[in-house]
Amino acid sequence: MSSAIGRPGSALITVAGIFFTKFAIFANARLILDNVSVDVDFDKEPFELDEVVNGVFTPKGWNSTWISETAFIHKNEDGDVFKHDMQRKTSKLLLQSKVLQKYPGAIIYLSKDEKFFLFRYNITRVYRYSALSQYKLYEIDTG
Repeated sequence: MSSAIGRPGSALITVAGIFFTKFAIFANARLILDNVSVDVDFDKEPFELDEVVNGVFTPKGWNSTWISETAFIHKNEDGDVFKHDMQRKTSKLLLQSKVLQKYPGAIIYLSKDEKFFLFRYNITRVYRYSALSQYKLYEIDTG
């Protein structure tokens, strides 16, 4: 049985094969993309980089957090926080928006036993990855 390892020129053949394979994939992708038309409106006002960096323009995210393999918590448009269990197909209100109104801009964390929320609010950035914050522990059952 012969092996290409150690043969003169085998590395060159391997590199050439990889190059032509990638070129063929790129050429096929290019043919597909050439047939796609995109409708662009150039009459809109452009935005600046600092508007993206400062959070003025950010993509609309998925306002949910997985808490297990089958369940996640979700904050709806009204600000209420629900737990959705995909396996059981149930939803439960955990936190009303009126509670969060006392803590504007709060980031919320749910405890593992699902009995408490931790609110992180009044967040002041100090430098790059550091910040000063206030915290409030909220018991779900008693409020």
